[in-house]
Amino acid sequence: MNDHIGRKLGNYQLVRKLGQGGYGEVYIAEHVHLKTQAAIKLLQHVQLPSEAEENFRKEAATIAKLDHPHIIRVFDYGIQDSTSTPYLVMDYAPNGTVRQRYQRGKILEPLHISSYVKQVAGALGSEHPDVAQSFHGLAEIYYRKWKKFEQAESLFQGAIAIYEKAQLLDHPELAQILRTYAILLSVLNRKTEAAEILARVKAIRAKHANN
Repeated sequence: MNDHIGRKLGNYQLVRKLGQGGYGEVYIAEHVHLKTQAAIKLLQHVQLPSEAEENFRKEAATIAKLDHPHIIRVFDYGIQDSTSTPYLVMDYAPNGTVRQRYQRGKILEPLHISSYVKQVAGALGSEHPDVAQSFHGLAEIYYRKWKKFEQAESLFQGAIAIYEKAQLLDHPELAQILRTYAILLSVLNRKTEAAEILARVKAIRAKHANN
């Protein structure tokens, strides 16, 4: 449904719908004076009561402070007067998404996957547990599918280091990463190291079992 096309939000006029997700619709918009393009995310099914508007403005201001080459920059925001619908004004990325670039089921080369994971890791921050999970998933692909053990070990170690630096030494997800890493060490005939890692796994799981 394109009934928002042509609508003016602040200094921007909606030109074309780019896509739609669970939380909103995204449009290409043009600045009415500067004639520059931006992407506007119009939040769906959200009508802010007056008491919630200040919270939205604070959250938008916080998002706008995120500054990273792999994060779409938010540089303006507003609330539509007639409907109290909030919206965000963002940089327009004309090259589309990874989902649009690759067909479902397409197998990517390891270097492509590694590049994307590193970009996401940089955007999230290298100490974020989600980054560790990305490293873990990529390590399993390198190890199980491509048999590239050296690269897999480096990724396992990176994932483990994130949890250790964050002092999440008893996290159950760390136990899963350690277990898979121990299997790789066994394949490489490094039995002593594998046994030490499995001892850590056992200790973590025992602690959670007793809680």
